[in-house]
Order: sequence, then structure tokens, then C-alpha cells
Amino acid sequence: MAILIELLIISISTLALLLLISLYRSHKSKDRHDVPEAKGGWPILGHLPLFFGKELMHVKLGSMANKYGPIFAIRLGSHRQIVVSSWEVAKEFYTVHDKVFADRPMISATKLMTYNGAMFAFAPYGEYWREMRKIATIGLLSSHRLDSLKHIRAFEVETAIKDLFKAWIEKGRPRSGVPVEMKSWLGDLMLNMSMKMVGGKRYCGSNAEAKSKLSRRKIDTWQFGRNFSPLALK
Repeated sequence: MAILIELLIISISTLALLLLISLYRSHKSKDRHDVPEAKGGWPILGHLPLFFGKELMHVKLGSMANKYGPIFAIRLGSHRQIVVSSWEVAKEFYTVHDKVFADRPMISATKLMTYNGAMFAFAPYGEYWREMRKIATIGLLSSHRLDSLKHIRAFEVETAIKDLFKAWIEKGRPRSGVPVEMKSWLGDLMLNMSMKMVGGKRYCGSNAEAKSKLSRRKIDTWQFGRNFSPLALK
């Protein structure tokens, strides 16, 4: 019984401390920034509970923009984020002040999951990021390189369509068809394209050349990471 009371006291003290820190940081951020912050933020959680409803995130952000203006701030946990809904302001961000907004915060998740920022898509702006961007632009994404690999893209699209036809023949009917989850289908198509161009093997679908447990774990990790792509995060 005494142990439970001690744990309860420790939990309450920890929550109270986190609450005070959250309130202090929120008050401090309001004093330093002129960007209006949306109301309804919770201590510690910030505005995350506002996005848990049935309303889609972009619709919720759009209604906030109508209320607070083309640029406002929200808090995702303890991190303050700026939301822009005006193309004029976004153009200024990516032209006049592009170097300022090209930087990325080095948080714990970035250090642990991207080898201390070695994955340049999540690396902070600097000499390393500029060099890796140059290598990716010239060596991987150049017009000549993409043209030399276009047969892989054509093959993967053709194979994916054949898989759809095979599923329709085996499970579907001539009139009713067969349901297909397009998100998973397109994700597997992109995965096969990427893996075929990088490693020379297909990793899922028909004629897959890697069926080991390690390969499946790589697929699961990649599919999990698709949910946290830059388009989703930003």
C-alpha cells in the first residue's frame, strides 16, 4: 500500500512539473513571436487533440486559417509549428527566406532513426546537406540517369497491372470486379521501382526475388515510414 501511495505522489509531481514547464514555454513563446497562436491548445499535448476528431486535418487547418489569418502557430506537443495557408507567404518563404526555412530541427527521433542526421532528407541545412543534395541531383535524379532506368518503371507498372488482372481472374467476377486497396497497391509499386533501381530486385508482389524474414522486415519498415513522408509531415 505504501508503494502505491509513493508511486501516486511521484506521478502527480511529475505531471505537475510537466504542466508548469509547458505553461512556461507557451508563455515564453508568446512573448518572443508575433505570429498569432491558435486557441484550444492543451498543456503538454498542445493542439494535437484538435486533430483527433472526424474532421480531416487540412479541413481543420483551413478553418483555423479563416479565423486566425494566412499565417498562425500551433503546438504539436512541446514543439511550436507555423502554418501557412497563403501562396504569397509560401512563395516568400521559398524564395526570399529559403535558407532560413531550409533548416530542420535535430530532435531525438531524427538522431536515432536517421543515423544522427545522415539521411539528408532529414539532415539540418549545412555543408553536408548541400553536398548530398548535389550528389542526389546530379548522380541519381539527373535526366540521363532517369532515362537509363525508364525500362524498370515501365516493367513495374506492367507487372502491377498484370497482378491486378490476375486477382480479378482468380477472385473477381466479370461484372462485380474485385476490391483493391489503391494505397497499398501504389505503395508496393513505388517500393518495387525503388528497390529494383537501387538493388536490382523486386521485394513484393509476383516474381519477388527476396522472401526472407529480413527482407520482409525491410518492407514493413519502409511501409511504416511512408506514413511519415515529408508531404505528410509538412
